[in-house]
Amino acid sequence: MTFEDIFCETMELEELPDRFEDLAMGDIVKWDSLANMNLLMAIEINFNIRFSFDEMSELNSIKLIKQRLLEYKTK
Repeated sequence: MTFEDIFCETMELEELPDRFEDLAMGDIVKWDSLANMNLLMAIEINFNIRFSFDEMSELNSIKLIKQRLLEYKTK
């Protein structure tokens, strides 16, 4: 499952919103703090990684999440 698939599933969307790469928490109705936590947990499960508590509180935009995923992939 891709990051984009996980996002759509978590946010209950049929397709990615416009300007997906520029989105941050609050930019779409369903992306609140609880949905963000659910998104990050789904990413952890699907990519077999673990975010720290500090990361969980900081990762609140598509750019930040993708950047952190890239860092995990290069470890």
